[in-house]
Amino acid sequence: MKPKTTKLIPLLILEIILIFGLTVYSYSQVDLNLTLSTNAFYQKLQQPLLILGYFNRPVSTQILVVLLTGLFLVYFLSLWLVKKQVMTRKQMWWMIGISSLLILAYPAFSHDLFNYMFDARIVTKYGLNPTFFRALDFPADPWIRFMRWTHRFYPYGIGWLWLTLIPSYLGLGKFVWTLVLFKLMFLGFHAMNIKLIEKILKQVSGANIDHGLIFFALNPLVLVESLLSPHNEVMMLSLVLLAIYLFITHKATWSILTLMVSVSIKFLSIGLLPLFLIKKLQNKLVPWSFYLWLLVLLPVVWQREPYSWYIIPLVALAAISQSVTCKVLAVALSVATLVRYLPFFWFGDYGGVTGRYQFWGMWLSLIVAVGILSIWRKKLLI
Repeated sequence: MKPKTTKLIPLLILEIILIFGLTVYSYSQVDLNLTLSTNAFYQKLQQPLLILGYFNRPVSTQILVVLLTGLFLVYFLSLWLVKKQVMTRKQMWWMIGISSLLILAYPAFSHDLFNYMFDARIVTKYGLNPTFFRALDFPADPWIRFMRWTHRFYPYGIGWLWLTLIPSYLGLGKFVWTLVLFKLMFLGFHAMNIKLIEKILKQVSGANIDHGLIFFALNPLVLVESLLSPHNEVMMLSLVLLAIYLFITHKATWSILTLMVSVSIKFLSIGLLPLFLIKKLQNKLVPWSFYLWLLVLLPVVWQREPYSWYIIPLVALAAISQSVTCKVLAVALSVATLVRYLPFFWFGDYGGVTGRYQFWGMWLSLIVAVGILSIWRKKLLI
């Protein structure tokens, strides 16, 4: 006999506390050159958070460790409860809905969102092309005070620029309002990813739909990099998943066109094209997509860094796969790449010592995570 709904209330309460706690904590990382509001009540709340985030970094990092560990605990408990058929579908959607409230957080883990906003601003405010102009070329603009990478030119596909023009125009040049609109756009595509994973899993024989949904939607890395500090992998992924869904529902031409649109967001998704074009590989589209994506990602990571947002598509592709190996690797990489953030929160910069701690912290946590998940795979991931 299945337990009553009330027995899962403590898990829901824990998730609410953690999402609320991480949202509040994120405002400890507001750039010191950025004033989100001059409201006296807001300022009274903001000041102690800034003192925590910038001038008491060891305690700040310890709080972050507790919050992220708690989110992984909720994640694994949810996977176990769904596997045991204890959690109902309604409860699952409550869990997913609560996690989406993280969209209210400040983008504390990365400044990339501000770069997206300024790239679009170059078009909507200045009428220029960000491929040839950068933030540094507008020294009088107040937004560059709290940006990073102001020296770089627009690095993405044209599709992404067109998409960002919508919230940029609607934001009317107001920073906070534009930020809210960008975040809402990311929330919409995050919801689309969840829905597409559900639709794909319905087409996959023997798939545990609820388990796959929880596997993606409650993954702490996905929450951090899709909602808290969102990256355009979220939009690219939506189009990749739509392409996969169209393909497995026998709409091959539309699926390839959709994949090409995803390439116009970020170029990495072109790596899946052989699975759509080579007939001998087409029946391997879902199970092989994870490994092919990982293979294409490796040289990018080698050239740059193992940024955690690179893992978002891998988590989604593992969610629609029936391979336990894919799931172990996706979750282990989620843990390891989030661990990479901790030295920065402790030291406050990306200097030499931070880089060393990031390197060893990531690899050690990856090895430990793979080992533990391999042992517990039958209880959590199959």
